[in-house]
Amino acid sequence: MITWNVAKRIEEPEIQRGSNGKIESVSVVFGPHHFVDIRLVGGKVVCAIGATHHGVSFEAAEVMGPLEEAIDLLKATYPGRAF
Repeated sequence: MITWNVAKRIEEPEIQRGSNGKIESVSVVFGPHHFVDIRLVGGKVVCAIGATHHGVSFEAAEVMGPLEEAIDLLKATYPGRAF
């Protein structure tokens, strides 16, 4: 039986590389069931964040793109947690 606290868990990152050796995706699982995936999709960087099997995914290929818009929305919604 596993007795360690999964709330303090950060798994080793899973890194996938292309045939040229460059990173194509990075995935990290943390806490009881959260994850962050960063990967190339159709030549653009996409960031997904979620819990278990649901979450949100944003293109992260440009300044002030969808990912930054989501971050700004979270900062406005939770100003005490913004940095």
